[in-house]
Amino acid sequence: YQLGGRWDVTIHFFHGESTHAFHLEQDGNWISGIHQGDFHRRELMGSIEGNAVKFRSVFRRPGDSLVYSFSGNVSDGGDRIEGNLHMGEYLECTFTASKHRYPRENRRPIKIPVGPPLAT
Repeated sequence: YQLGGRWDVTIHFFHGESTHAFHLEQDGNWISGIHQGDFHRRELMGSIEGNAVKFRSVFRRPGDSLVYSFSGNVSDGGDRIEGNLHMGEYLECTFTASKHRYPRENRRPIKIPVGPPLAT
């Protein structure tokens, strides 16, 4: 599977959900990128073996450290990831991720002005 690109992520907590994003690059079986959470961006590192993925991001600031450890399986031809999220002292929850689809309805030519600027 090729996991590079933007992913829309929903984290399913016991009480509620949170929307995050992954921006992934893949080099063979290694995955790297950015995990964009509700308020912070952090680096993400991991791997893929068959359809099983594992990756981790760490949010650190003085007095606080939160490790997000994702493990899941790729499905839908490489367009979906589902699995578990372990957050240390904050226990476990689940997540789903889908490859981001950019809207097509707004496609139109872009005109770039050419020539000297017009004086008034």
